[in-house]
Amino acid sequence: MTIQQYLAHEQPVIFWSCVMGTAGPVLALTVPSIRQKYFGYVPAERVPTTYPREPLLAVRTVDGLFICLNSKTAAETCPGI
Repeated sequence: MTIQQYLAHEQPVIFWSCVMGTAGPVLALTVPSIRQKYFGYVPAERVPTTYPREPLLAVRTVDGLFICLNSKTAAETCPGI
């Protein structure tokens, strides 16, 4: 009788813990390639770590009330105020 048979019959907890302990690293190395090859698994896109910035739009000059209300220095831009 081999040591595996003895442990499986006499101390099954130790035997099965050793089996599952060795199966973990083997599965960790083989499962990702099997998923990609046979099931078409594609990893998810990476989560962005920065906030996406829109390109700065060109500032348009508009004559009239719009500039006068939104100007920081309304007295200089709108002489009538």
